[in-house]
Amino acid sequence: MVNLPDSPITSPSRDDDAGKSREELLRELADLRREYVNLKILEHEHERALAAVREGEERYRQIVETATDIIYRISPEGYFTYANPVAVRIMGYDLKEIIGKNYIDLVRPDFRKKAMKHYLRQTKERLPSTYFEFPAITKDGREVWLGQNVQIILYENEIIELQSVARDLTEMRRAEEERQQLQLQLIHAQKMESVGRLAGGIAHDFNNILGIILAYSNLLEEKNLPPDKVSISLDAIKRAVERAKGMVKQLLTLARKSDATLEYVEVNEAVRTFSEMIMGTFPQTIAFSLVLDPSQPGILADQNQFHQILLNLFVNARDAMPEGGTLEVSTAVADESSMQKKFPQSSNVPYVCIAVRDTGVGMDEPTRARVFEPFFSTKEHGMGSGLGLAVAYGIVQAHKGFIDVESSPGHGSTFRIYFPVASAKEKGTKLRGEFGGDDSGSETILFVEDEEMLRDVISAALTRRGYNVLSAGDGITAVEIFMKHQKEIALVLSDLGLPKLGGWEACVTMKEINARIPFVVASGFIEPRLRDEIERSGARIISKPYELAEVFRTVRSVLGRR
Repeated sequence: MVNLPDSPITSPSRDDDAGKSREELLRELADLRREYVNLKILEHEHERALAAVREGEERYRQIVETATDIIYRISPEGYFTYANPVAVRIMGYDLKEIIGKNYIDLVRPDFRKKAMKHYLRQTKERLPSTYFEFPAITKDGREVWLGQNVQIILYENEIIELQSVARDLTEMRRAEEERQQLQLQLIHAQKMESVGRLAGGIAHDFNNILGIILAYSNLLEEKNLPPDKVSISLDAIKRAVERAKGMVKQLLTLARKSDATLEYVEVNEAVRTFSEMIMGTFPQTIAFSLVLDPSQPGILADQNQFHQILLNLFVNARDAMPEGGTLEVSTAVADESSMQKKFPQSSNVPYVCIAVRDTGVGMDEPTRARVFEPFFSTKEHGMGSGLGLAVAYGIVQAHKGFIDVESSPGHGSTFRIYFPVASAKEKGTKLRGEFGGDDSGSETILFVEDEEMLRDVISAALTRRGYNVLSAGDGITAVEIFMKHQKEIALVLSDLGLPKLGGWEACVTMKEINARIPFVVASGFIEPRLRDEIERSGARIISKPYELAEVFRTVRSVLGRR
């Protein structure tokens, strides 16, 4: 503060060299007064600014201290520099205990690496704000889940602090886990209901099949049975076995454990050919209509399974029109955007849509909701197994496709199946051709099968074809026989499911003894990974139950290649 004189200068002294005039002194006095006023103004503004800062700090402190969320600040190295009362209350530490503690130490041990990675990424890349959820451990050992927004605070482009606002998500996550648990219990209950229905359906159908086989087998035991009765009995047993085989195949397809051989299928041609074939077996009261996409779409699919889908949908449509009607089959291509709207999980490619529409009785909503369940059927007892649509659903899913249905009582039903359009590269995919010609031979075959009756009948059949057969009932015996007769044995035919030593393990062991020996392996189902390994080794695969014609043809094909 400047001290001013009490009264103005009235008679200043004058010096010839350095003295100032009265006017000059008055001007200096006026300047000093102005500076004094300006200083007073600045002092007042400064005090107002300080008061505003203190007020802002107090307001900020009140907001932070009374907030319902955790608010804390940490140094660039991760050490707490501040924590609000909520953080103290939730974490159970005193404020003095928190300050100076590294926040990573509060993260659940198994989550610390992930938390550190997130922290380092934000600080290294200078991300202004990030969100992260993590489990923290309180002072008394409880686990709390926090969801935090973290902001970096910069000064002259250097990180001086990080500030976080975190919310306690523990109750919300617990409620979500309980909801998921209840959902899993519901799914399990529905699964068990389906399993019960599935078991009942299997038991019923297989008992009927076994009853047919047993009855005709008993008939064959009768003395002096006329030849025509023998032929009828054998034919009935064969048809029953084929029926059982088909049912097992459907069940494997339903469980997505059937082996699919993919090839390029021109959809219009496949639909047209199959429709023409099936038309002759349907009642004349049912009219067929084909509306095919002119762009000739193609898909990558198992041709037999594709026909199985069409057959199941056609039969379902036929049964829905007992008094006759129209069965329309159409093909079209759905673009990526329309598929994404209808099926969000679809791939970003066009799909071929095959629609099968009937003018039958239709379905109400409860029936439509269950139509793809295994062994669910609205048909009279004995008129169907209830597997058809469930099998179609399983095949479509296995081909990475989709299926849906529209229906209402009295207005028919429309089933639509969607398959990804084949790429130009996939268009050349074709099936491997089958061997044709004479299936007899004179080579020595090692046949390995643990089921004695099967072993005897297949061995006898191969012997009648001229082959010399050595047989074994388990993997260990097979290896022992092979070691004794490896110079004579031209081929090994083995079941995969063997006791003591698995079929493929036995084959690998024999291949170590003689790398040039060819193998044919048989199974009702092979895990995809094992199938790949078998095929990479050059071995051939045939399906069980054994079809003698396939056994003879495959054996001759492999031996013929030698």
